[in-house]
Amino acid sequence: MFKLSEKMTVFCPPDFSESVYLFALEELERLLKKIGCQVSRHAVALGKYSLCLAKSQSKPTFPQVDLKKIRGDGYCLAIQREAVFILANQPRGILHGVYDLAERLGFVFVYPGEEGEWVRPVRSIPTGVFPVNPRFPYRGIYAHSLNEATAEKWLRFFAKLRLNTVGVAEKYLPIAEKLGFRCETGGHGLTNLIPRDLFKEKPEIFRMSQPEDFFGKRQADFNACLTHPETEVLVKKAYQEKLKLLPGIYALHAWPEDLPGGGWCFCSRCRALSPSDQALLSVRYLGEAAEEIGHPGRIPMLVYHDTLVPPVTLKPARRSFLLFAPRERCYGHALDDPECERNRFYLKSLQAWSEIYQGIGDGHTFEYYLDQVLFRGMYPFLPGIILRDMKVYEKYGIESHMVLQVGGVSPGPDYNLLLFAQACWKTELTEISFIKRLASSLFPQNPALFSEYLLERSDVFSKALKLCGYNPDIYLDYRWLPESISQFSLEMATSYQRCAQRLQQSGRKLFRLAARVREGQANLLPQEIARAAYESSELKLMAWQQKACNFLARYYQTGSSIARRKAVNFFSQAVAATRVSREKARAAGLPEDYYFFQCSRWLEREFNEKTKVFQLNLKE
Repeated sequence: MFKLSEKMTVFCPPDFSESVYLFALEELERLLKKIGCQVSRHAVALGKYSLCLAKSQSKPTFPQVDLKKIRGDGYCLAIQREAVFILANQPRGILHGVYDLAERLGFVFVYPGEEGEWVRPVRSIPTGVFPVNPRFPYRGIYAHSLNEATAEKWLRFFAKLRLNTVGVAEKYLPIAEKLGFRCETGGHGLTNLIPRDLFKEKPEIFRMSQPEDFFGKRQADFNACLTHPETEVLVKKAYQEKLKLLPGIYALHAWPEDLPGGGWCFCSRCRALSPSDQALLSVRYLGEAAEEIGHPGRIPMLVYHDTLVPPVTLKPARRSFLLFAPRERCYGHALDDPECERNRFYLKSLQAWSEIYQGIGDGHTFEYYLDQVLFRGMYPFLPGIILRDMKVYEKYGIESHMVLQVGGVSPGPDYNLLLFAQACWKTELTEISFIKRLASSLFPQNPALFSEYLLERSDVFSKALKLCGYNPDIYLDYRWLPESISQFSLEMATSYQRCAQRLQQSGRKLFRLAARVREGQANLLPQEIARAAYESSELKLMAWQQKACNFLARYYQTGSSIARRKAVNFFSQAVAATRVSREKARAAGLPEDYYFFQCSRWLEREFNEKTKVFQLNLKE
């Protein structure tokens, strides 16, 4: 066993200047001091990327480790009785090794900031040589919820979770680069590469909304007429100007407009090109623009909405990479679950695009496990889906497994984020093993009760997030539930109600932990209870919403005034439920600037508008 002593020595190579390596040294020393160790630093001749923690100031014996077996930013912990070596092939591997060692010494990284570092010090750890390789070469977050007050805290937290790639706004790039992340930036920016004020002078470079014989007109709203040679020149020039300001960026995203349908050109040159073909054409322009100025950046081909359907004519440029974004999939099932009819469409899309990109590396995901916009502000726990999806993405050659964080970040631990980060390294991780370890770390006095709560959350959301019975041709997501007369929609209205009751009851059981909490738990426990209450109220709202939509669909089908009256009644109930849900969300600590409140008010307006319209019909 290696045992910590009160005085520890950190050995490192002399004159080392790489920022990530220096940050790793500072983090090791800071964390050791936090558990009562006095730390001194000595410079000695070690391997290029190595670091040693020892109990004496005598130079320790360097271990025999074959670093050829370490991939990418993986690392090796060589734990001896008197010293611990962290060895890697790149500086980020040293940083990952520091956080791994910290976890072995009793640290748990729960959420950002030092207040999110919980520790029950372990004074001794087993000896041995432990090589650790990542499951995915690149693991990261599109962190679209950062702000100036929290950006550095969150980026440091992502580092603690051993992620290595981020997509952030340009103003946060210096912080991310300092911490050693591979950086991406941008988003739906294709429209902005064509100045809209050129429309009067050059309407021909803007899209035609329909073919000319169907009254098609040029419009200055979305995207552009990508087959026009002058469009190519303008797009390249504008993209190059942006790239010149970002010399170290891995990828500057400039996707087509964020629309579930439309936004493409139907002129005589473009009409035979599908949405995916037009998108690939823009990707070729952007790749050539980067090459012309010698910029090494890669170009994402966003597979999303219309472009989930494979192209008909064009093939991808080698400078591009696949970016798979299955936003409207069913999150009640894994992508390859044979029981889910809806996800078959998304799995076929992934299969087809993977074949199209065969031989072109660094396929990305743009997953939505942390997306508060999609989940109407809730924080669903999806361990089984995330873990099974990972196997699917591995199978189809994804190298950069990334998720979107947008709409607001959880006021307490985001369990999906913690699970995702661990599973990106540990192929053996299971839902049960993750929950048991997390519960033991957070509530060691009664881990079984918290494990039961997390398992209940997992089961509740796997049922509440089913979209399997809805055809992918219909645009919907968890906010805009569809008018439907299907058996599935009837069952889901009942399921939302049952899931709300189960989650509320499960949250209330956590009060049994309240009498035995320690420092840190005093804040986490009431947050968790309040979170369960707020999510339960939102699921109740979804039940009223779906019932109203079901009766409205029946009215559309039959003209029944009884169905219309019931739809109006249920929409009125839904309006009242939105207000209850907002009260519960405030009690759970959600700030007013979170997307949840915007979405909730949108929904309330929508319900009121439908009520008003169909009440008028009733009076007539």
